[in-house]
This record gives sequence, structure tokens and C-alpha cells, in this order.
Amino acid sequence: MDVYIYYTVPAGVEAALQRAVAQLQARLVADYGVRTALKRRVDGATASTWMEIYTGVPNGFAEVVEHAAHDYGVTSLLTGARHCETFMDVAVCA
Repeated sequence: MDVYIYYTVPAGVEAALQRAVAQLQARLVADYGVRTALKRRVDGATASTWMEIYTGVPNGFAEVVEHAAHDYGVTSLLTGARHCETFMDVAVCA
């Protein structure tokens, strides 16, 4: 199972957000052995959309990530909510 979380980041906090997410992801890799990635799309001069990716995660991992995001201060740097999507490999779904 893979988890994709996207959100809007206001201009001016990108460096702080990147540090916070790097710490959060390092902790989750150490604790759960998952694979991570961080992506960004620039939406204009005032904001960008960021996406955290977690692959090979256990059941219930989305809740773990949300708690960690709060603990590491990620949620305090965002404009609006974090949106979480969970996908499974097709072979698992069939």
C-alpha cells in the first residue's frame, strides 16, 4: 500500500517545511522501514503544492503520518488541510 499526501504551502516557508518533512520522513523510515519521497509543484508567486509519498506502508499508516506531521510542526506551516490518498497495487486489489 502507498500513501500520497498533498497540501498547499505559502511562499516564504518552503525551507522550514522541507526541514520539518525531512525530519518526519527520517523518523518514519527508521521506525517503519517505509520508502519516502517529497515532491513540489510551483503554483505561482504566492504558493506551491507539495506531496509526501510513502510506499510499502502497513495498514493504518496514514494515521501515523498525520500524527507525526503535527508533532514535527508540518501542519503549522501550511495553508489549508493536508489531503491523504491511499492506493494499493493492482495485484493486491484483484
